[in-house]
Amino acid sequence: AAKAAAAAAAAKVAAVAKAAAAAAQAAAPVETFEVGEAVEMRSGEFEGCAAQILSIDEGDITVLINGADVVVCSAPELQKVAAVAAVAAVSPGVEEVAEDPETMRADLVAKREELRQIMIKPDNVAPFLNRGRLVYMKDAASDLGWGILVSAAKSVHTQQWAVKVFVAPDDKPAGQMRSLHLSRLQKISKVRTTLPEVAAEAQESNALLLTTLNKVKTHKKFIAEGIPELDLVVEMKLKDEAVGTLIAAIAELDGRLTAMGTSA
Repeated sequence: AAKAAAAAAAAKVAAVAKAAAAAAQAAAPVETFEVGEAVEMRSGEFEGCAAQILSIDEGDITVLINGADVVVCSAPELQKVAAVAAVAAVSPGVEEVAEDPETMRADLVAKREELRQIMIKPDNVAPFLNRGRLVYMKDAASDLGWGILVSAAKSVHTQQWAVKVFVAPDDKPAGQMRSLHLSRLQKISKVRTTLPEVAAEAQESNALLLTTLNKVKTHKKFIAEGIPELDLVVEMKLKDEAVGTLIAAIAELDGRLTAMGTSA
């Protein structure tokens, strides 16, 4: 009976301690995090694992765990780690080699292009090629900027996708309708405009599209923060294993270039 009483008392003490620890954690201020930051999972299935923040959307934080798993969690599930733990340690007695910004920029451009190539695969992007959505386009010779997607279709004969987009680049401020191969798509936005379903005369239609496009591009929020793009993991739900690795590598390179005081 004495042993049972002692065991019960010990269990009670352990429960009280656990409750106190949980209360202290709940009362602690929630830490703030930044994209690209190295963190550690505080709880859950991946407790104790190293992670890197890929994106932050209000309360949802998408992280890459151990360079392999992409998980959406909240701030209380994460904790900051020392900067020295976020990078590979330099061996004692070995002088660290200075990084070349030009080489890093070239690597950054290459990784962004690799990520874009995954994004524009028809199976990945087709569900988001909605009439009225803002898309960023280039042609063989120039940057066309943000435009309004009017239609997207796959050719029966060639099986190639093409998009019809209204754009207004700097050299064509009045705007123009362009038919371009899907490979010319650079970015895809969260923003969708409402276009009339009834066809109008070309001149009248272009004028309406130009007005709509200019309203979006000159919106106060978008001028300050840029036109928001679809999140490849959270919103487009890309399953390619390379996506998380590329996003993390891009964030790391971008952060290192910023820390060096040079433009990415």
